[in-house]
Amino acid sequence: MKRILIALFLLILAVPHPAAAQDEPGIVIISPRDGDVLQGVAPIIGVSAVEGFASAEISFAYADDPTQTWFLIQANDHPTKGDVLTTWDTSTLTDGVYVLRLQVVLQDGKRLDVTVTGLRVRNYTPAETPTPAPTKAAESTATFEPATATPAPYLSPTPLPPNDASITTQEITSSLANGALTILTIFAFFGLILRLRRD
Repeated sequence: MKRILIALFLLILAVPHPAAAQDEPGIVIISPRDGDVLQGVAPIIGVSAVEGFASAEISFAYADDPTQTWFLIQANDHPTKGDVLTTWDTSTLTDGVYVLRLQVVLQDGKRLDVTVTGLRVRNYTPAETPTPAPTKAAESTATFEPATATPAPYLSPTPLPPNDASITTQEITSSLANGALTILTIFAFFGLILRLRRD
């Protein structure tokens, strides 16, 4: 019986306690959230305060970039608890879909990452509005027809205005002929003057 109690005691000590692991707060980006639309200067709010904090970086990447290249927005050397980490001026970017990352470096060199995906920067194009989900009543009465593809509108190129500085081959040939004729006329004129002086 004593051996069984000792074995149970050791088993209890060996089992990890999840409650102890949850006592340490993790890093998080509170705002913006996945799929948000951003315009102009957007505040980035989050938590970077963890035990052993050394520094933090807030970066962004293009969502469809296969190289996973990150561009630094701000580096911080002080932990933040649910406050503004930095502001992100999205007006300097092209409209598109981006990923935001908060990376915390701990004093032992370990790195903790958290990302927010699907951020839609829309400074120069209108933001898409989400399509509401149909209700059950609408689903039951809806009739389904085969989908037909709508052709995309064809944009014809805008013709450029005529270039006043352009020169045709005929104009070049004409200019060379006129120049040669002018030079011959000048030589003939001076030749005539020299001949008259000799006479």
